[in-house]
Amino acid sequence: GGFDGRDKFSDLRELHLPEGRWIGANVGAGLPPRSRFGHTAVVFGSSMYVFGGWDGHHMLEDLLEYSVNSNLWLPIQATGGSPPG
Repeated sequence: GGFDGRDKFSDLRELHLPEGRWIGANVGAGLPPRSRFGHTAVVFGSSMYVFGGWDGHHMLEDLLEYSVNSNLWLPIQATGGSPPG
């Protein structure tokens, strides 16, 4: 994801450590997140979790998991309120 000042992206990038450069990654199966920016992403174990962001019109409060091992996006039904801020 991201924003270049004009367009929003729903791409997935991977840091290729041996070369120290970013490369495009397969977006994966399942339902990938819609285009957004200003989101939070964290890697834990073999999954990346993406939360919220801005789609250019609305604040997003969805939570998704990308499983590196299965190359699959899964929505997560979070409980409780969203974090402040």
